[in-house]
Amino acid sequence: MSVSDEERGTWERGYHRLTGKHLDWVESGPEGDGALSVVEVDPQSADRLGVMPGEGVLSEAPMGDYDVFELSVFARPVAQIRWCVDGDVGLIGPVIRVGDSDLADDEVLPVLVEAALDEAWQAGADRVVALVPAKVVGPYQRAGWQVRATIREA
Repeated sequence: MSVSDEERGTWERGYHRLTGKHLDWVESGPEGDGALSVVEVDPQSADRLGVMPGEGVLSEAPMGDYDVFELSVFARPVAQIRWCVDGDVGLIGPVIRVGDSDLADDEVLPVLVEAALDEAWQAGADRVVALVPAKVVGPYQRAGWQVRATIREA
């Protein structure tokens, strides 16, 4: 799928805003180590994938340029995700593990991404873009997300 310079610029700015890192855009195949899929969806049409873990709690905190969702289980932090809105585009950063947990990434990622997706839509996003590990992109595609690019950090 073709990516315009404007879209690429929005994604790069968003990545920097959410991670503090500059993204050196390098096209990659999905099999590459550390490959990230840039996936996009209309927030009103995405099917739901996440199931809140038993005793799980989501907390949200505004952090200035972005907001953070944190998933905790039994009052112990498990993971966070950052999100923001740039114009009409919601941007969701990668999941950040913040504690020890037996929960697998495929149990944590959908819950956090969906929470950020909902909030971005409520903040006015007409479309939402997320960076997810290329190796777990399948369920997102089945839920209506489109892979716009597969990249890696240079």
